[in-house]
Amino acid sequence: MATQYFDVAGRVLPHQLPVLQQVTDPTHILYATDSPYTPAPQVVQLTKELETSGLLSEATKKMIFYSNGKQLLDEVK
Repeated sequence: MATQYFDVAGRVLPHQLPVLQQVTDPTHILYATDSPYTPAPQVVQLTKELETSGLLSEATKKMIFYSNGKQLLDEVK
């Protein structure tokens, strides 16, 4: 799974995120909002749920919300 990335947009709590954390490295988890297909209020709610779930350290949140996606896009340049 070293080349596979996983997007946690959508409802991944309470079940999918803990399992995903067991099967992949946190550097391969991304958060995309699915905007414009997901309405903005729902994007905000899902983001808050991830931020406050207690399952993610601050460092992991930074990776999921920013660094991992940036690194992946930098690789395809």
